[in-house]
Amino acid sequence: MKILVLNCGSSSIKYKLFDMTQKSVLAQGGIEKIGMPDSFLKITLPDGTKKIIEREIPEHTAGVKFVFDILTGSEYGALRSLDELDAVGHRMVHGESVSRNRCCSTRRCWRLLLPATTWLPCTILPT
Repeated sequence: MKILVLNCGSSSIKYKLFDMTQKSVLAQGGIEKIGMPDSFLKITLPDGTKKIIEREIPEHTAGVKFVFDILTGSEYGALRSLDELDAVGHRMVHGESVSRNRCCSTRRCWRLLLPATTWLPCTILPT
């Protein structure tokens, strides 16, 4: 079972791809400075070395697409296609007053977190 975990902040996207069957991390990295001309992706290669790929990432949608392209690409990819993913998890927002535990993305969960969109718009809603 392969699970991609995303953590999208106001100007960053961090990710880890887990193989739960093997209990291993297949890929990990993060985009920094989203929306700025000097944005970049830093990935950790399987041998532990870091690689920086500079690319202008104007907003989060482009950033997630870039992460998907890296994960499925021939040079650094850990997946043949996104169809290999069994699940995707995302830390959306700290919901202390609503929920102190992890929860599935349900209508109830969205209804409770919707008021946070006024102060965390890029964390909750697509940009």
